[in-house]
Amino acid sequence: MFSNSFQRRGAVDFGQRSPFSGRILIGVPPAYINPPKTQSNGNNVTLYGVPLPKYTAGIPQGEAKLTPIPGESPIVPMPMYDPALYGDAIIFPVVFAAAGELLVLRRPNAWRTSLLVVNSTVVGNIFYTFDRVADNVSCIPIVAGGNRLFDFSVPQGDLHVFSTGAGTVIIEYMNRDIRQESYR
Repeated sequence: MFSNSFQRRGAVDFGQRSPFSGRILIGVPPAYINPPKTQSNGNNVTLYGVPLPKYTAGIPQGEAKLTPIPGESPIVPMPMYDPALYGDAIIFPVVFAAAGELLVLRRPNAWRTSLLVVNSTVVGNIFYTFDRVADNVSCIPIVAGGNRLFDFSVPQGDLHVFSTGAGTVIIEYMNRDIRQESYR
């Protein structure tokens, strides 16, 4: 009764969705696959009518066991290589003689994939922002000895830093030239 009333009102039914569908859709619940049923008849355990291997040398019955092919080297999975995640890393210090604001990193003409801002001063805070002049009122602070790492979602704008006193700020960034196919 409950599901029929929803169907009459025009709600979408995902009950007939394929359990093999791996596509993620916004607002669509993920496909649910019931765990496989095993049957036991005496000493043998079957999965959908296929007998599973017996318990051997510390491996419970039903667990996968990889047996190497004679004369072949073991298969080692290759790690995934995504050229969009690699680039040329550049590290440079920004020295403040006194309190003040500096444009320390311009907007890239490529694609910035990583950015690290380290406040290596002992006592003073720094403040950073993107695409506007930094100050100590409306910007993001980094305490003395602290850092800010952008490695997943990286801002692409001009980086401005305001220091409350003399000290050094270390900037590390990685850009990827969008014209290159690979960095291998």
